[in-house]
Amino acid sequence: MCFMSHPRPTTPAPTPTHSLFDIIQLDFLSHCFLYSVSLLTTEQANPVATLWTASEMLRWLGEKEAAALLLESVEAVCEKGVATPDLGGQQTTAEVTSAVCEEIEGRLGR
Repeated sequence: MCFMSHPRPTTPAPTPTHSLFDIIQLDFLSHCFLYSVSLLTTEQANPVATLWTASEMLRWLGEKEAAALLLESVEAVCEKGVATPDLGGQQTTAEVTSAVCEEIEGRLGR
């Protein structure tokens, strides 16, 4: 078990003072980690949320034009049906990301 993110890192391995939630939480986190690793190795992780978050970060930094360009490009790619399997598409993570990059370049006239 990994206790790096445990709320009581000074407490040794599970004891009667640990709640059932602590044990379930660790089990859940380990399953999430294994699932995310399996997505990365199969190139099926959906990059849309990451790109959307990057757009929001750009907006927060005052780069409103860049934020709008990124968000509009992501939306255009999604509207064309380019998506990973979790959204009903057939593309890989890299293919969706490349499609967004190509959309940005097209909008910039490159």
